Amino acid sequence: MKKIFNLFDSDSLKDFHKRIFFSMIVFLFIYFVAIYRIVAIMLFTSHSVNVTNDDKFKERGNIYDRNGSLLATSIDSKSLLVNPSYINNKQELAKELSYILNKKENLILEILNTNDKSVWIKRNITPKEHQKIIDLGEINLRILNEKKRIYPYSNLTSHLVGYVNIDGVGQSGIERYFNQKLLKSEDIHLTLDINLQYAVREELNKIIIDYEAES
Repeated sequence: MKKIFNLFDSDSLKDFHKRIFFSMIVFLFIYFVAIYRIVAIMLFTSHSVNVTNDDKFKERGNIYDRNGSLLATSIDSKSLLVNPSYINNKQELAKELSYILNKKENLILEILNTNDKSVWIKRNITPKEHQKIIDLGEINLRILNEKKRIYPYSNLTSHLVGYVNIDGVGQSGIERYFNQKLLKSEDIHLTLDINLQYAVREELNKIIIDYEAES
């Protein structure tokens, strides 16, 4: 007597249910992964640029004249760097950054083609440049929070106050002589009177003009 195969016998149904259950598990897994990726992109695109702090350039002490006038101080600044190996379309990114940073495209492309794990693209970018970089949505760009040294009286006191390099280390004048104290956030108060300094400079300029001196 021939055995008749029943599609809906108990064993077949059990096997069918197992396959359905397994297929649903796989489908749900892929579905939730896709949802997670979409939500991540929607929520974090506006903040896609990685922002970190530079611990080596902490708050540097201020420099004042005898009356408390500020001669040198530090302000918040941001710089742009990247790990070139994470960038896919380097040509396109170089073009976009060239427009934003007002920097030659070939120079940026040269940076993106290096083998270093972390390279500077531009130090001390402006707030407008920062926002435009965020708008690019390139998650592999990195923004570093730094400090930028400024001198309210610029050339009037530069010969005495001196200056720091891009990493905030004193290179000349008071900035260099008291570098260690300033790095510890200690302020320096000078006997210099900025008002007197300004008056003397104005008088010297008048004398140079009156006598047609070369310097």
